[in-house]
Amino acid sequence: MKDSTFTSVWDAIEDDPAEREDLKARSNAMMRLKAHIAAKGWDAGTAAAELQVDLFLVECLLKGRIGQLDQESLASMQRAAEISTKVVLTPFDPVDYLDSEEAIAEFIEAARETEDEEYIAHANQVADRARRKLLVTR
Repeated sequence: MKDSTFTSVWDAIEDDPAEREDLKARSNAMMRLKAHIAAKGWDAGTAAAELQVDLFLVECLLKGRIGQLDQESLASMQRAAEISTKVVLTPFDPVDYLDSEEAIAEFIEAARETEDEEYIAHANQVADRARRKLLVTR
């Protein structure tokens, strides 16, 4: 068995970078909401009323059931609790998603369909980086 090291639990359980960032954001929102509910001394019923959501969602929140809570529900609860929802933009690199020659070919084809020469040139540069990454990871 090979030992692996990860920078966060989300890196260990989710391979897709976009899904991983979504899990991190939802986890952060859940922790902030749970801390708010605890600081107010609310029980689940009171929290549901104050946050203007179903009791079921509050119970999922309090039990840490991240799979039951989407970003929209969590943002709605944060607004009701007057907790600021800070949007954090993370760098996006399409190379992270171009993990096969087929994906690269689809990416280039989509760029060509735009007929925008500057965009096509940029897409070709991205494809070249993706191919180099594929060679390194093989």
